[in-house]
Amino acid sequence: MMPDTVTDDVLRAFGEVVRDRLMRRDPTTIPGLGTFEVQHHPSRVVETDDGSRTLQPPADVVVFEPAPEHAPA
Repeated sequence: MMPDTVTDDVLRAFGEVVRDRLMRRDPTTIPGLGTFEVQHHPSRVVETDDGSRTLQPPADVVVFEPAPEHAPA
């Protein structure tokens, strides 16, 4: 078993690599786990509960697609 500090260092480094790749909009596939990627959601008009309309701004969203062996059936 790895000491917590080594585990924390590995997880921190992994997170930095994934974050850096996503900031460049490069999908990141981890074999046996899945793929992280950025999807762009354009702005859109949404209707609120009181019937008024508001503009929802565009957003870049990180999504995760599990590997086929982990995807829900």
